[in-house]
Amino acid sequence: MTGDLADGGALEAALASVDAVVNLVAIITERGSQTFDRTNVGATRNLLDAMKKRGVERLVHLSALGAGPDPSFPYLRSKWLAEEAVRASDRSFTILRPSVLHGEGAGFFRSIVWTLRWAPVYPMVAGGGTRFSPLWIEDLAGCVVACLRGEATRVTLDVGGPEVLTFSDIVALVMETLGKRRRIVDVPLWAARPFALVQGLRRDPLVTNQQLDMVVLDNACAPGSVSETFGFPPRRMRDTDLRWLARL
Repeated sequence: MTGDLADGGALEAALASVDAVVNLVAIITERGSQTFDRTNVGATRNLLDAMKKRGVERLVHLSALGAGPDPSFPYLRSKWLAEEAVRASDRSFTILRPSVLHGEGAGFFRSIVWTLRWAPVYPMVAGGGTRFSPLWIEDLAGCVVACLRGEATRVTLDVGGPEVLTFSDIVALVMETLGKRRRIVDVPLWAARPFALVQGLRRDPLVTNQQLDMVVLDNACAPGSVSETFGFPPRRMRDTDLRWLARL
């Protein structure tokens, strides 16, 4: 079934005979009517209303590590507002806040791959020292399944992979995987703004200025966040099949 999460009637129909919901709906780039407020926040509120009307008790809600109320970061604020709506509801819920995801089609890596493919050097914005806990998408799926199978909760959990990598580490791993050798050139944040501004005019930009604002925000959590909570060891990025990178 397909539908618009802004359409409460369609949501209610979709929730017929449903015991639990996994909410993955979100955007990281605004375009036209697809705004953070409408999609990340409003759709979540509509879903919660429809769940209540249909008597669906359990929700696994995918948020983002770093979600918070600071208006300087509109995407992260929208994810936090959606979390707040979930926490204010009377449904049972688990909010998962994953770090950057890796796996088939992972959007975070598009700009890295594009740059390595087409640029003679790699412009490392803001030093590349931002820290991440890359989480394999299949391990995230394992967390979601565990949430659905476990006892009803009302909790918010940070989840990430078993190691912390800097952005420079991630670029080096992608470079190694693709067999691309590029000289790293440090670029200050302000110098990357014109490229992001032009990209922001595209339907599917590689990066926007709002995303550049988040470049300096660490996105890491405890290495045991998954194993200690869900009872299975997540895999390091380099221990997964990375051939999907070449298909970006």
